[in-house]
Amino acid sequence: MNLPYLSGTQKSRSMISAFGGMNHNLVIDENECYDQTNMTADHYPVLSPRRKRGIIRTFYDPHILYTKDKLAWVDGTKFYYNGAYVGEVEASDKQMCKIGALLVIFPDKKVYHTETGTFEDLEATFETVADVSYTLCRIDGTAYEDYSVGITAPDTPAAGQLWLDTSQSPAVLKQYSETYTAWISITSTYVKIASENIGKLFSKYDGVTISGSNDEQFNTDMVIEERGDGYIVVVGIINEPFLQSADDGHLTIKRTVPDMDFVTEQENRIWGCSSKNHEIYCCKLGDPKNWNCFMGLSSDSYAATIGSDGDFTGAISHLGYVLFFKENIIHKVYGTRPANFQITDVYARGVQKGSERSLVIVNETLFYLSRNGVCAYDGSLPVTISQKLGTSFWSDAVGGTVGSKYYLSMKNEDGASLYVFDTMRNIWTKEDDTNVKWFARALNELYFIDEQNRLCAVNGTTDLYCAQEEPAKLEDDISWCVETGDLLTDDPDNKYIGSIRIRMTIPAGASVSIESMINSTDEWRLEKQFTQQQKRSENIEILPRRCDHVRLRISGIGDVKIYSVCKTVFGGSSLNGYRKH
Repeated sequence: MNLPYLSGTQKSRSMISAFGGMNHNLVIDENECYDQTNMTADHYPVLSPRRKRGIIRTFYDPHILYTKDKLAWVDGTKFYYNGAYVGEVEASDKQMCKIGALLVIFPDKKVYHTETGTFEDLEATFETVADVSYTLCRIDGTAYEDYSVGITAPDTPAAGQLWLDTSQSPAVLKQYSETYTAWISITSTYVKIASENIGKLFSKYDGVTISGSNDEQFNTDMVIEERGDGYIVVVGIINEPFLQSADDGHLTIKRTVPDMDFVTEQENRIWGCSSKNHEIYCCKLGDPKNWNCFMGLSSDSYAATIGSDGDFTGAISHLGYVLFFKENIIHKVYGTRPANFQITDVYARGVQKGSERSLVIVNETLFYLSRNGVCAYDGSLPVTISQKLGTSFWSDAVGGTVGSKYYLSMKNEDGASLYVFDTMRNIWTKEDDTNVKWFARALNELYFIDEQNRLCAVNGTTDLYCAQEEPAKLEDDISWCVETGDLLTDDPDNKYIGSIRIRMTIPAGASVSIESMINSTDEWRLEKQFTQQQKRSENIEILPRRCDHVRLRISGIGDVKIYSVCKTVFGGSSLNGYRKH
C-alpha cells in the first residue's frame, strides 16, 4: 500500500546587519526604516540614537546666527560677535557676509572689523551747512592759480603756460608746449569742492552721488579722486573759481549701497541681487562700502540687468562661481574682473522661494531644497536626492553642515522635521520635529537656533557662548524610535515569520520596547519591554502572530546600539498558508 509522502516545512533565515537609513515609501528594503525619531548614521552599519545636543543659552528675539571664525548673532537690536556686544542694528532678520576681516550686515548696511573692533555704516551722507567753494585744480587738490581764459589763445605764450579754451563746451584746459609749438590739451581736469567737514565721512576713490550744486555738471555720480576733512576733488572743469553760499542751497554728497535680497562673497567682492530692480551687483574689490565706483579699472564695482522672469530665491558662491537662483533658473557669473564678467543662464531647478537658507556646500557639492525636492548640484545639473523622504511637499527649509553631513530642517503638512543626509554613505536619517531658524558651523560644531529661541549644538558642545544668567547643559536622555516597513509583502508563496531575533547592546538605565503590527491594522501590540540594570548585549526573540505581513517598532530611551535583526521564515502553501477570513 503506497502512502503519500509529506515533505517537511521549508525554513529559511535572513539577517540584517547593515542598516540603510530611512525610506518613507510604500516599498523599501528590509534594512531600511519606514520612519525614525532621533536616529543617526554615525555608527553605521549599527543602528543607534543620535548624540545629546548641547543647550547653551536662550535668546530674547534672535534675527540671525552666522559664523566668521567665531559665532555672530543679533538678538533684538543688539549685534554680538564671539559672545561680546558690538553695537545696535534694526530689529529685523539679517543676512551677513564675510570679506577679509570684515563682517557685513544687511539690510542694515553696516560693517564690523573683527580685528580692530570698529563698527560703522557702509553708506554715508553729508549735507553742507556752510558756503561751498569750487576751484579748478590738479588731482592732488593744488589749484591752478595762473591761467588765461578765453575763446582765443594768448599771444606769445611761454613754455608751460595754461589756457582755458572756452570756445567749446565744455571748456578745455590746454598747456603750451615749446617743443611742439602748440597748445596740448590736458586730458583730465579736476575741481576742488571745499566746505567745512565735507570730506570727513568719505575716502579716496569713493563712488558718490552729488546733488544740490549750482553747477549741474556736478549733480551726478562721481568718484572722489582726493580728499581732506574740508574738501573733495572730483573730475570736472570750471571757467573760474566760484562760491555757492549757504543761502543758495545745500550740497549733498551720498555714498550708497543698493538694496539687495540676497548676498554672497566671491574673490574679495560681495555680490548681491535685487528682484525689484532685476539687477545683479558686486562691490569694488575689497571694499564693501563702494558699489558705484566706475573708473575703468579691474577693481571697479559692477552692475548688470537680468532679463529672466520671477524673483530671486537665493545666492551662494560655489566652485569659483557666483550663483543666483530663481525657482526655475540658475544664473552663473563667470570672470575675474568687470571687463570680463559674464552671466550665463542654466534652465534647471533652482531654490524654492522661502528656502534660501537651505543652500549649503558639503564636500564641494551644493545642496538645497527646490520645488521638487532636495537637490545636489555639482556645477553641471542638479540631481534629486530626497526620493527616500516620501512624497510630501516640503517648504521653508534651513540647512547646515558639519563633517560630511547635511542637516535640513523643513516643513510639510504635518509640521517641521529635522533630517540629516550622510553624504559619505548616501543615507537619510530623521532626528525630531525641531524647527530650526538658523544654522552656523564653528570649528567642528554645528550650532542652531530653534523655535524656542535656544542656541543649541548638535554634537553637544556647551563650553562656548554661554550666558552668565543660565548655565549650559546637555539634553536629557533621548527618546528614540525606529519603524520597519511591511515584512513579507512581496512574497507570493504564503510564507510567514516564525521568529525574529534582535541583537543589541543596552547600557545601564536604558529602556527598550518592541511592538508589532500585523496586516496593517494600525494597532500596535507590545511584544517585549524592559529596562537594563547593567550594560550588556542581548539577543531578544519575539514570536509574532501568524499573519500575511508584519511591521515592527523598536523604541527606547538611552544609548542603545542595534547590531542585527534576524528573522526565520517558514514556507507555506495554499492549504497551510495564512488566509484572511
